[in-house]
Amino acid sequence: MSTLSAVAASVLPALLVCVGGALALGWAWRRRRPPGSAVADWLGLACSIGLIVAVTLARDGLPRSFSLAALGSWPMDQTRQFLADPLTSDQIVLNVLLFVPAGYFLVRVRRRPVPSWALLTLFSLVLEPAQALLGIGANDVSDVVANAVGAALGVAAASLLGWLRPPSGDLARPGRRHILGWLGAWASVGVLLVGGAQVLAARRAEELRATLDRGFAGSTLADYRQWESRDLVASTVFDIVSPRADGVEQRPDAVLVRYPAAVLGARWCVLVTWDAQGVSTARSRGSDCSRFLG
Repeated sequence: MSTLSAVAASVLPALLVCVGGALALGWAWRRRRPPGSAVADWLGLACSIGLIVAVTLARDGLPRSFSLAALGSWPMDQTRQFLADPLTSDQIVLNVLLFVPAGYFLVRVRRRPVPSWALLTLFSLVLEPAQALLGIGANDVSDVVANAVGAALGVAAASLLGWLRPPSGDLARPGRRHILGWLGAWASVGVLLVGGAQVLAARRAEELRATLDRGFAGSTLADYRQWESRDLVASTVFDIVSPRADGVEQRPDAVLVRYPAAVLGARWCVLVTWDAQGVSTARSRGSDCSRFLG
């Protein structure tokens, strides 16, 4: 059986139960919906919440264990990877996509973007310890962050659609000034995110460089060759920091090792070079941090 088939076989029964229950609740509460929200939006929200519950709490069937001790464990490995490059992990991408429909339909139903986003983020904060408590998974801050990002994308999509094409009975369509103001606000947020990521990545690279300077102080190319001969490069060089080194380049008279320091797509790195005279470190960005190193 393929991996996809195995996942589908384990998720589908729980998904049917959760979605069925969510649909029943959505149908029972539909009379309380705010004016203008359609039954289809309620059903979409119910299915989205059912999908989240099924994937997070029932993907492997019914829980078989219960552990209070797991509530105190919050590993940071995935969080570091999320900050370094959120698109490198399938789990992170899936956690983002999982909450997009819920964010979209919740805004369609409630018409309150910020409280809707906050509610879904709180929902994710409840699900994380529930997974650990039931022995399904581990607490992970990156899951909450990814879920919050997905919810924000869904909320933004529903808000944009609502402003550009308001349903009947709502306020009139906003004028050009309002649309340009909205687009300008989102553009400003984008500029701040890009600029902030560059600043954080540069600072992270400088801190990483200082750590590597201390860790490799006094070593030379001869030391590196000795680590190679004793099969210690992985533990002594690659794993000295987290995230670990992602490339090495062998030269006739030197060795270069690269350590990533990216933040949200802003690619910075630290290059460590051993030669006969000693070791040197340098911050870099752009192609030096993304080109292939054997």
